[in-house]
Amino acid sequence: MGRELARQLADAGAHVAMCDVSEENMAQTRSLCLARGAKVRVTTHLADVSVERQVLAFRDAVAAEHRTDHVDLLFNNAGIGGGGSFVRDDREEWDKTFAVCWGGVYNTSRAFLPLLLASREAHLVNTSSVNGFWASLGPNSAHTAYSAAKFAVKGFSEALINDFKLNAPHVKVSVVMPGHIGTSISPEGYRQGCEAFCAPRIESKTSRGGSLSNSGFGSGEYAGIPLSCPAYAVLTHRKPC
Repeated sequence: MGRELARQLADAGAHVAMCDVSEENMAQTRSLCLARGAKVRVTTHLADVSVERQVLAFRDAVAAEHRTDHVDLLFNNAGIGGGGSFVRDDREEWDKTFAVCWGGVYNTSRAFLPLLLASREAHLVNTSSVNGFWASLGPNSAHTAYSAAKFAVKGFSEALINDFKLNAPHVKVSVVMPGHIGTSISPEGYRQGCEAFCAPRIESKTSRGGSLSNSGFGSGEYAGIPLSCPAYAVLTHRKPC
């Protein structure tokens, strides 16, 4: 999902900064972003979104390399599988899954909030999951860490709607609730270190408008969000370790 988000954003004319723990995968994504001649800046940054100090370093590097004091779009898309059973599975695996899938959203939203607030109009997009509605993969499979994290992402995002309305009305928020997507984000993917990338069409479950505009460029739309370019977009995706 992170790869396709980056590609579509670049196609729409947005400058993109992405983070991951794999330089190789980010290099491939960057090449895809620039392959069709998009005249945008695409930067890659090593960071584990579950570690706050790395996210803060990512934010500072984005501001420096893009020479900007604001971000128009922030996509929290990092996720791994693992820690299905609270009873049987290893605590380290459970905690890491929760730390990436929920903590990554919190850390990145908290770190980049000043840059969102500095934009004339900004939009925060958090990826939850169908498991943020139903904490189950079926009656024969435990699915606790990931589901708990995705419920947290959904609740946080919905709570921010009113918070932003009251305290930062120029910042909007959406939460994306994908169903099953053919990536390797699974307990096997966690253990094997597989990449959680795919190419879905993204639809937002909760959106409150928000035109992201800069002068001199034509309008487009991304993920249901009106977009005039160039915008500064930051997205996260993470390879399990």
